[in-house]
Amino acid sequence: MSQRDPDPEQLPTDYMPSHVILNTDESLFVAHAKTLENGWLLVRLWDGTRRKYPPHRIDYYETIPTDTHRVELREDTHVRVIDNPQLKDRARDLASATGNGQAIADGGQTDG
Repeated sequence: MSQRDPDPEQLPTDYMPSHVILNTDESLFVAHAKTLENGWLLVRLWDGTRRKYPPHRIDYYETIPTDTHRVELREDTHVRVIDNPQLKDRARDLASATGNGQAIADGGQTDG
C-alpha cells in the first residue's frame, strides 16, 4: 500500500475500498482492506492511517464496487475509482479530515 493519503479519485489498482463492521457495531468506510495470513484485517483509512484488527473484532466486511480507468498522459498506468458518487464524496470528506476523529476508528492496532 502507498505511504501517502489515498486519493478517492485515483486509488492504486491494488486497493480494495471496503465497508467494515466491528463487533462494537462501529461501521468504517476504508480506502483499503486486506486479510493478512494470520487472519488479522489490515485497513488503510482515508486519512492515510493504517490499522490492524484481530479476527474477533470484525463482524463483517465487504468491498465497495469500483472501476479501473487509465490515467491520462500515461497509457500504462491505471487507477481504481469508486463507482458510487455518494461514497466517492464521503471518501473525499474522510480524506480531508484533519484529526477531528472523523476518519479514525476506535480500537485496533495502529501501524504508521
